[in-house]
Amino acid sequence: MGAPPDRVHRASLPDDPPTPTNLPGLPTPAKAAAAAAALHALLLAVLLVDSRGDPTVLLCVGDRLPLPADVDEPVRFAGTGGYDGPFYALVALDPLDRRPSSPFLDDPGKRYGRILLPALARATGARDLRGVAWRFALLNLLGVAGVAALVAHSRGGDRRALWIGLAAGAQTGLAVSVARGLPGPVGTALLLLALHFRERNRDLRALACLALAPLDQELFAVVPVVLAAQALRSRRGRGLLWLLALAPVLAWRAWIVRHGLPGGIPFADLGLPLLAPLRSGVESAALPRFPPEDLFSLLHLLAFLAILAAFRKAGASSWILASLWLAAACADRDVWIAFWSSARATAPAFVLAAARGGGIGALAGVAAASFTPALSVWFACFPPILTHP
Repeated sequence: MGAPPDRVHRASLPDDPPTPTNLPGLPTPAKAAAAAAALHALLLAVLLVDSRGDPTVLLCVGDRLPLPADVDEPVRFAGTGGYDGPFYALVALDPLDRRPSSPFLDDPGKRYGRILLPALARATGARDLRGVAWRFALLNLLGVAGVAALVAHSRGGDRRALWIGLAAGAQTGLAVSVARGLPGPVGTALLLLALHFRERNRDLRALACLALAPLDQELFAVVPVVLAAQALRSRRGRGLLWLLALAPVLAWRAWIVRHGLPGGIPFADLGLPLLAPLRSGVESAALPRFPPEDLFSLLHLLAFLAILAAFRKAGASSWILASLWLAAACADRDVWIAFWSSARATAPAFVLAAARGGGIGALAGVAAASFTPALSVWFACFPPILTHP
């Protein structure tokens, strides 16, 4: 008797050609996650070496910033008020404002509104500034690894999936959050995970992710609204389900108002699209010496505009991408006045363009990531002046 027909047929076929998804070793999403996390870890190492291993350098505490008396003295940046990291660290140490810590915050409503990262740090055992700084860094590293993996996975059989995933996870907007203890990476990863579950009709899991993401950054509250509008328009009857994702953030915002924490009204400072970046660009051009970081801002703005080409190719996610892009484009001058802050504000749009867009839009995500090496070199060549306790 001859060999079974199926064996004869398979033996006559040539071997499958190697692709990025069937090469030996780790799957492509895992490779993208590991590479992105490694790049961010390298940046953290540069900062930690400069501070003699004190993790509070990652919070960027200025020498003029007052802290509660019972908080250990951190490494401070001389001649500056610092950045936003210490405010979120104080929230992590006092998540219900019982001390109270709110008098030491620049915008109590805004800082307490972004409770997810501080709450996770607190839940994992952070009880002092050093513990908070370590946990912020580790949680954000997990966030960028998740972003890179989910973007690479969403690109499917694309031969560039590894590089697009790495680009999305390694971009400067996320790097600033990792290096300075700020929200962003965790919420962005939750957004991608929600869309991943939604595509597989796992609506309850998607709902859980969308319920948590706005607690990291209020920007993500637009996503359930867009999904609800799409469901009502298509008459699928799931509009109210997606709106349920807003319940946790609305309840938390109600606590903030009832507790009397001022500020933090979401989307209150939005303006006309692209007005703030254009105004900042004109002001920079008028300076006697063009600041080097403003060159990054110009290239970053061009890449941001290129995302417009990804809308039509983003499929079911096109309206979500448009909403994230428009929210960043309408951000006020305080966001667009510096490259580091505008990169953070536009990071979700870049990530979603890389994951769901195509053509120029996907390449815009790669272009944005090219600034991460520049950021690392900037910190390495021009280390901050630190004062140690």
